[in-house]
Amino acid sequence: MGVQRCAATAFAVAALAVVVAGCSGAETARPVAGPGSVGSSAPAVTGGGAYVVVAEGRRAPAPALAGTYLDGSAFRPADIAGKVTVVNVWASWCEPCKKELPALHGAVTALAARGVTYLGIDVTDSASDAATELRQLAPGFRSLSDRSGDLQRSLPGVPPSAIPSTVVLDRDGRVALTVIGGVDQARLTAALQQLAA
Repeated sequence: MGVQRCAATAFAVAALAVVVAGCSGAETARPVAGPGSVGSSAPAVTGGGAYVVVAEGRRAPAPALAGTYLDGSAFRPADIAGKVTVVNVWASWCEPCKKELPALHGAVTALAARGVTYLGIDVTDSASDAATELRQLAPGFRSLSDRSGDLQRSLPGVPPSAIPSTVVLDRDGRVALTVIGGVDQARLTAALQQLAA
């Protein structure tokens, strides 16, 4: 009986690891920390994304964001003030992150005229690698450098190892939507249309 219980427990742990593992099928144990940085070795989350919508009356203010863009210029809160902002945690070494960038780009650019914008948080990554990926996959998008992972850890509802993850802020800077894992363009666009109305 003890052997069966141990085998069942081991199977459950292995199944859970498969569900939350890796930034890609080929890199299921990819550390959150990129080359040369300090960080967790916890797996990243990938896939269809778990959406958590926050009702307007229950939204909490997002933490104050600060930092430097990948190009070295300083982030200013005015860059996103009064806009519906898609805050996306990603890294150039994360294959699901790169796969979702065109979906994010499509959703945000389609609604840019209605006050929707993008702010990336590039975690534990090389600024030059990340800038290259953004230019190729999401032209015009800007991203903050977060080599320490501190910005990601400050986002409410985002586990420290969940890459990619997206937090959508309403025009008042409150958390309206959290997606752990990859986004679906149609689903994100529908949510952004409601927030931008």
